[in-house]
Amino acid sequence: MMSSVYDLVHGWFWVWVAMDPVGKLILAVDVGDRTLAVAQRLVRQVTQVLA
Repeated sequence: MMSSVYDLVHGWFWVWVAMDPVGKLILAVDVGDRTLAVAQRLVRQVTQVLA
C-alpha cells in the first residue's frame, strides 16, 4: 500500500471491520484507505475465515 507522507502524518486511514451481528465476533480487521481494493481484501479475509 502506497501512502503519502501527508497520509501518515494526518491519519487518513480507515479501520475496516467485519463483525458477526449476532455473536459480536470480529471476523476480520484491515487498515487502509477507502478504496474498492481494500474492501475486496477484507471480503477475501472473511471468506478465508469462514471456509
